[in-house]
Amino acid sequence: MAMTTPPIPLSYLLGGGALTLTLGGYLGLRSLTSNVLRDLYLLFKFAALQRRVTALATQPKTFADLFEECVDNNSSREALVFIDTERIFSWKEFEEEANKVANWAIKAGIHKGDVVALMMDNRPEFLFYLVGLLKAGATVSLINTSLVGFPLKYSFRICHAKRFFIGSEHIREVMKVRKEETSSNDLSDPTFKWYSISDAAPDFIHLDPIISDELKTRPPRSARAGLTMNDIAVYVYTSGTTGPPKPSIIKHVRVASAGIAFSSICDIVTSDRVYTALPLYHSSALFIGFGACVITGCSFVFRRRFSASSFFSDCAKYNCTVIQYIGELCRYLLNVPPAPSDRAHKVRAAIGNGLRPEIWRDFQTRFNLQQIFEFYASTEGNATFMNMLNKEGAVGYVNPLMKKFIPVKIVKFDVAKEVPIRNEKGFCIECKPNEVGELIGEILSGDPTREFTGYTDKVATEKKILRDVFKKGDAWFRTGDLMRWDAEGFVYFVDRIGDTFRWKGENVATSEVAQVISQVNGIKEVNVYGVKIPHKDGRAGMAALVVSPEFSIEALYEHCNKNLPKYASPVFIRISPEIEITGTFKHRKVEFVNEGFNIEQIKDPLYFRDDVAGKYVPLDRNLFQKFLNNQMSRL
Repeated sequence: MAMTTPPIPLSYLLGGGALTLTLGGYLGLRSLTSNVLRDLYLLFKFAALQRRVTALATQPKTFADLFEECVDNNSSREALVFIDTERIFSWKEFEEEANKVANWAIKAGIHKGDVVALMMDNRPEFLFYLVGLLKAGATVSLINTSLVGFPLKYSFRICHAKRFFIGSEHIREVMKVRKEETSSNDLSDPTFKWYSISDAAPDFIHLDPIISDELKTRPPRSARAGLTMNDIAVYVYTSGTTGPPKPSIIKHVRVASAGIAFSSICDIVTSDRVYTALPLYHSSALFIGFGACVITGCSFVFRRRFSASSFFSDCAKYNCTVIQYIGELCRYLLNVPPAPSDRAHKVRAAIGNGLRPEIWRDFQTRFNLQQIFEFYASTEGNATFMNMLNKEGAVGYVNPLMKKFIPVKIVKFDVAKEVPIRNEKGFCIECKPNEVGELIGEILSGDPTREFTGYTDKVATEKKILRDVFKKGDAWFRTGDLMRWDAEGFVYFVDRIGDTFRWKGENVATSEVAQVISQVNGIKEVNVYGVKIPHKDGRAGMAALVVSPEFSIEALYEHCNKNLPKYASPVFIRISPEIEITGTFKHRKVEFVNEGFNIEQIKDPLYFRDDVAGKYVPLDRNLFQKFLNNQMSRL
């Protein structure tokens, strides 16, 4: 499919001149000259972005200031459209709601740099509280709304917040972890303040009636005086490579730069309408979707939760022009029966990651999408790619001219030992075209596009840094992803490394799942890993167990249901007489992963998590065949 984009003046990139060119025009050419011209265009665009972000990092302002600038320039334009209740807010009305929160927070003693926790589903109040608390100078810890039990409790505690803002829809799960905690550093600390938003709840301060009486006027800038783009704006949780959720430290400049980069690269302008059904507690919807709206003043159209049947009808009804996706979402959309809204919309571009090569063309063609901007990034990482060229299956493109501005490498990797391979001098070895290796990004202090701010946990931060890579003293961020790029410079994702796999758009740490499962009575050993399911993206969780007679498969289901988010709870269970270990006492996983849940190869009892039946059920040949034939809807 030919790609078209609005004209972009090269004068913007080069600082002068009147020549206007289009990327679509470049792609229409097939000569060597056109490729050179295209690469020069991309080079100038990325260089301009880097200059813009670097300049922003030196300014004495925060993301809250950028929001206020957006309001001043677009006060009467639509800012938010919340589909579930059809509530619409102009930028002026949006700010007035955020100002109420900010004015209350300042009077309540929330000072600049204080950490507060926010747990709420997608709805306007999430953004009112986020922006309002940032206006007051706070750092907002964004809690994953899928979490229950220990991971939820850990997320609250690890961010060191003393004030917790909870949407009423999550009060029940929060109450459970508050009551269960008994240690000296527990969540029942009398100095902690817990607030409910929307509905009242016992032992929570109901904020709605309090906030409603607050002033709508903009609070004084002095509340966040001294804060800059290099201060912490939010914590976004990631499972990382091991262990429970870790709060990634996200500075104001990173939040702003995501909006700047994607609005520029994807040609988002004030008249656009960005649609998302992704969770706002994570970086894609918040930094890219909402962030691009703040940078450009365009409209943010969003849903509480993703609905495959309503996705493109929403886009048609609300005149959306840009959509966000993750790979699994695209497969769900293709599984919906065709409808007129599939093409009767104004969507011109899709932004996201994880779109699998085998469905790329079908997705783009069926839904009449001019441009797919597939990208690669991680919440905390410094290695980011964007595929601007509609190359099916590629997550990015890095030509030789751009490598100076995108200092990333793919290095040879020992899959068995799970470490990069080093040469006789002790340095890493860069992969040749089409060789698979780990993607790493050079860490450059003082460069907002290359730094790695890490996590609140220093030990976890250090684990993500690879040192003395190509010379003594250098430092590189480890993505934990196996990648390759071809001779042309297109970059392709291959797989996650080691103990982390991706399922339902989320990273799942096997050590965390194993820790939860091991608490079930009768379980002696746990080996958790990800397995491929035909016709499905990512890897589904599977746990091989060694058990004693006291073990109950029913108790395991109940325990997982209460203590793990659905995406992390094992889809398959294997009961084994023993689990082989390595010489360093690590579980061997290669054989288990290769066998998957194939009943033709496995003699051990196998079970499938049937959430309709509310239990693990034996995996028989009939059920196994349904997986092979893509007839399983219970996932």
